[in-house]
Amino acid sequence: AKPWLLGRSFAHDRMVNICLIDNTKVSFFSFLSCLDLGKPTTSSCEVCRFCGCRNGTELSAVGSACPDTDCQEYAKLACSKTHPCGHPCGGVRNEDLCLPCLHGCDKSTTTALKQDADDMCMICFTEALSAAPAIQLDCSHIFHLQCCCRVLENRWLGPRITFGFMSCPICKNKINHAVLKDLLDPIKELYEDVKRKALMRLEYEGLHKSEAITTPGVRFYNDPAGFAMNRYAYYVCYKCK
Repeated sequence: AKPWLLGRSFAHDRMVNICLIDNTKVSFFSFLSCLDLGKPTTSSCEVCRFCGCRNGTELSAVGSACPDTDCQEYAKLACSKTHPCGHPCGGVRNEDLCLPCLHGCDKSTTTALKQDADDMCMICFTEALSAAPAIQLDCSHIFHLQCCCRVLENRWLGPRITFGFMSCPICKNKINHAVLKDLLDPIKELYEDVKRKALMRLEYEGLHKSEAITTPGVRFYNDPAGFAMNRYAYYVCYKCK
């Protein structure tokens, strides 16, 4: 490896490959400018904002996306705003507050970001966060919008109703974001219904003051709802399906 390429990141490698395989003539200085990830690329080495490829055709004026079908669909969902640093917003359209720059350009919000553009989405584990429109949950972790929607649409595995899918894969706090409201509302309603019935059953059996709830340090200490929903199994009836 060349000394000046040591310590490069995955994003650097991707940009290097783009510059090397492109049939157009790129000057040495243009090539070096492509390596500077602190600044958006110039038009001479511009790439699709989602897949990072350059296929020799003009990028879409909407969203700087290549003609690939997936990238065009992402462009329809993606925020069309640009951060003061020049990087496009990695969030989704019509958000009240834009997603902070995933490249860490805004130093005032860097401490709030726990991931960056090159980090994998911890739901799909296949693409970087910058490869599709992403959202920052209330817990401050970032995932692809489509991945969050898929998790909430698929719900639980198996016949028994469980709500582990509602938790952030990283910190286990409840998934919550304004753009997911339509998917979350019926799930929250079902959760409250199951919780109510489980607590009623727990009290009926006289277990609402059991040691599993009152003993400090145990899993369900001061959490009768969690204990009840773990103890009793509920299923969706054939009418509800």
